[in-house]
Amino acid sequence: MRRSTLLRVPLTEASTEADITSARPELYGSSMVSQAELSSLETAIRELSERITIAADELVGTKEEDVAIDLYEVERSLRTAQRRIARAAEGLAITKDHDI
Repeated sequence: MRRSTLLRVPLTEASTEADITSARPELYGSSMVSQAELSSLETAIRELSERITIAADELVGTKEEDVAIDLYEVERSLRTAQRRIARAAEGLAITKDHDI
């Protein structure tokens, strides 16, 4: 039996850490992902992206500007992930509507 890996990661200044577990349904005891779970993931990615942008902005114009460029690239990737999760949530809603 596989075990899930639990990560503790900082999300916002207000919430210092959040538990993120593997998104494999068999580990949750459920066979379907919920829209609420996808929405939560989308929010976490958005908040992380915003924090990365702030960090990158602080490095612009310094001798670490190359790090800012890397962080902006990470931010773009996270925004892409956020959009894809939103699309997946929409697709899930459409699929569930057809199942009713």
